[in-house]
Amino acid sequence: MEKDGGLRMRAAKRGEVLEDYRHYLKYAKSFSPASIKAYLADLRGWLDHCQIKEEQSILPACTVLAARNWLAQLRAEGQSNTTIARKIAALRAFSKWAKQNQVVETDFAKQLRTPKTAKNLPHLLSVDQAKQLLSWCESQTTSDAVMARDWAIFELIYATGARVGEICALLPADIDFESRTVCLWGKGSKERIVPFSPQAAKALRFYLQRARGELQKSPPADALFLGAQGGAVSERIVRARLHRACALAGVPDLGPHGLRHSMASHMLEGGADLRVIQEMLGHSALSTTQRYTHVDAQRIIGAYQQAFPRA
Repeated sequence: MEKDGGLRMRAAKRGEVLEDYRHYLKYAKSFSPASIKAYLADLRGWLDHCQIKEEQSILPACTVLAARNWLAQLRAEGQSNTTIARKIAALRAFSKWAKQNQVVETDFAKQLRTPKTAKNLPHLLSVDQAKQLLSWCESQTTSDAVMARDWAIFELIYATGARVGEICALLPADIDFESRTVCLWGKGSKERIVPFSPQAAKALRFYLQRARGELQKSPPADALFLGAQGGAVSERIVRARLHRACALAGVPDLGPHGLRHSMASHMLEGGADLRVIQEMLGHSALSTTQRYTHVDAQRIIGAYQQAFPRA
């Protein structure tokens, strides 16, 4: 295999190229398995549209015209601008890599224009609703190891703004009770140290002392948060359990991403500096974090219109 997985002007067969690119995303870019799967799925969709089989060369598909025809088909199928923008991003990244590694002669996707997308935030909980959810979770932990785990997970997501994938990847050694901080590994394997609340510490201690041992099977798993079968709990299970907890606690339905965003919004409302929130969330660009200013501004406008006599 050549440097960075490049095929260096070989036959550029579909299967070989995608495997080379997967290797590049995993080892050179340190992408998560979920990100790699999403990128490759988009590329397979493009190649399927162009009727390129596993043993055939991808070169006939590597033209701006072929790419635009694929995108036009996606629009005709009713795909959203957000979905199309993601697929364009995947194709651009691949096209750039393919040109740099002499798989293709030109960066054919460079000319593709990304459609405008609405930057919608997920549904958020109010401070009182977040307290209601977490208090309900705590009340269910007396004799339920899975619920004790859920309580600790939800408290930690809300306290730190961690991504669900970061939570599922935690090891017991990542928790420092003395400094009340957690070591999170974000996108691109970037490490960050984030503080957590006394309530999250309480939930974590309860889980470790009273519940984790019940969930552990032989051989023991290394993960902090365990599933019912003894291995690391999956992101899918965490999402399902949070949706269930919201319904039973009587709060608006949301997933882990919404709980993460609720934390960021509540931090902003409480006066936290935007760059502090950026660091806690693991955003590489401040512009990503600045979306929360729109949430806060909307609430200010609403309060102003309700309270000011000449509004």
